[in-house]
Amino acid sequence: MPEQISVAEFLEETRDDYSSPTTSNFVTKMPLMKSTVSVLEETLDLDRSGLSKMKKSVKAMVTSGTSHVANETMFSENMEKLGNNALSRDHDPDIDTAEYVGAAFLKF
Repeated sequence: MPEQISVAEFLEETRDDYSSPTTSNFVTKMPLMKSTVSVLEETLDLDRSGLSKMKKSVKAMVTSGTSHVANETMFSENMEKLGNNALSRDHDPDIDTAEYVGAAFLKF
């Protein structure tokens, strides 16, 4: 990783260049400043990319969770309907388990 210049050093160099341009060595440190800016831009791009991917992941998780809750609600409603249908049907006298099955679906 190339050497980087700090903000304080940059401000000091800028002040020196502004106050005494003939004795300043601002121009000699210009490549160091450019490389620092380049490294910072690359880091920001990576951070932005990571945040974008994280946003998409969270959005997918929310969508998945919402869909899961809707499907679970639909499942419980269908189980209740099935239980009510099993309880309300005319039962065969030989098969008396339909009442238990209907009650089990309602409890489920």
